[in-house]
Amino acid sequence: MALYVIILCLAFLLAGVEFMRLRSQDKIWLFAAMIGVMALVAGLRRPYVDRDYENYAMTFGFMQYLPWKEILSAYSTYNMELGYIFLNKLFSSLGFSFGMFLFLYELALGIVLARLIYKYSPYPLITLCLYVSLFYFIRDFTQIRFAFGCILMLYGLFKLSEAEKAAGWALLICARLRQNAAWIC
Repeated sequence: MALYVIILCLAFLLAGVEFMRLRSQDKIWLFAAMIGVMALVAGLRRPYVDRDYENYAMTFGFMQYLPWKEILSAYSTYNMELGYIFLNKLFSSLGFSFGMFLFLYELALGIVLARLIYKYSPYPLITLCLYVSLFYFIRDFTQIRFAFGCILMLYGLFKLSEAEKAAGWALLICARLRQNAAWIC
């Protein structure tokens, strides 16, 4: 837990940097470093840190034996979103471990989050601090999936408001396939 407290403190310090007279490029590097640290800590954390780890690890392991043609039926068997089951099957088929899957998932979340924040927020370091405060400390993988779904949903809504209909709808559909609860963001 100490590592998470350090990340929160770093996020608050970075939020203060927003008001300093730093070059924009320096702020981007600080922002990217923070996203990287967050992905490393959440993605490479010890097994069994949260109560959902064992269930998700078992599901990932089962995907090795599930034929591709049964992906749709796995949706109801595992009570997980189709997009998430597909990612489990894809990564297990490619020979990745569950730990590596978590890390890459967190890295993808960080990249999408960074693009969203930097494109739409005039104060990206403060926005990142808010994200850390609201989502990052809930370490259950269910909540991480929920955060990713919300990020995709918000990104899709922004795209729709900019009249980029195809990209907006694609992101909304992706969010829905990733996490059912994304619709309530």
